[in-house]
Amino acid sequence: YPKSQTVARQGIQYHINDQGWRTHNHSSDKGSGTMFLGCSFTFGEGVALEDTWAHHVWKAHGTRCFWNLAVAGSGIDTMSRLFWHWAPLLKPQNVYVLNLLEPRREFATDDGFHCVSPHSEDVHDRDSMKRYFHWKREQLIHGVRCRSWISHVALRLGIPVTWVDDHKIPPSDEKGADGLHPSAGWHANLARVVIDAMES
Repeated sequence: YPKSQTVARQGIQYHINDQGWRTHNHSSDKGSGTMFLGCSFTFGEGVALEDTWAHHVWKAHGTRCFWNLAVAGSGIDTMSRLFWHWAPLLKPQNVYVLNLLEPRREFATDDGFHCVSPHSEDVHDRDSMKRYFHWKREQLIHGVRCRSWISHVALRLGIPVTWVDDHKIPPSDEKGADGLHPSAGWHANLARVVIDAMES
């Protein structure tokens, strides 16, 4: 999605801020918000922002700022990089990470960051995914590595992290406006799982 624009798709409005996130501008806010990291399921493809599980959980926390740093099509590499950069700047009071373990990997080159997955359009990216990153054991080890890094950074900053995928995630109903992602009802159900765990 382009920065600082509103994009309409399948009747859903996506308001994208100056940093490229589906949230308000937050460069001057510190220490007063809840941060969310994830892929399109956290970004909220196919539903209004107010209907996303992240927005429900933020409202339950009652913090002033809602920082949804989810990137559609990303994996835990991207989540780790974004947390490492933004957590010291924003100093969130709480962080929620939803990593659905889709085999996606991010790598950096001179022209920026690239994400490869089994669904990459670029043939070289798909070949790289098949050659280096498709083994289940390697995916598991890499996931543990990235999770440990996020936990390490959070511990140093004194920020509690909740791994949403540790809880029972409802199966996607694929009834979002795009016909691929989950509906507002799915988001509400996941939010209830997270909020119940938060309150217990």
